[in-house]
Amino acid sequence: MSILALKNRTVVVVENDTFTRETVEKLLSELGASKIVQAASGEDAMTLGATGGNVDLMISEIGLPGMSGLDLLKSIRMGQSGLDRATPFVVLTSYSRRSLVDLALNLDV
Repeated sequence: MSILALKNRTVVVVENDTFTRETVEKLLSELGASKIVQAASGEDAMTLGATGGNVDLMISEIGLPGMSGLDLLKSIRMGQSGLDRATPFVVLTSYSRRSLVDLALNLDV
């Protein structure tokens, strides 16, 4: 998906830190995204699929309390979230451990 094609797409930002979540939303808005949904946890993001929400792109922190961003990604890829298994997923994190990066890559991040 081209960043230029965000105008009529639903982008979900999953981040437990309010400042970071709102900063990412502002940047996405400046890039032309018009439908941005914020979720403070992996569990909140999961409810989007349960309620039949359409998600075109998900951006998530890895180190979320409770359900981590990688657990969220895994549940989407395994078809357990109600969201399209091929939903584009971007990891937003300061973690640099190779094992986490490899796991995210194996889950088609």
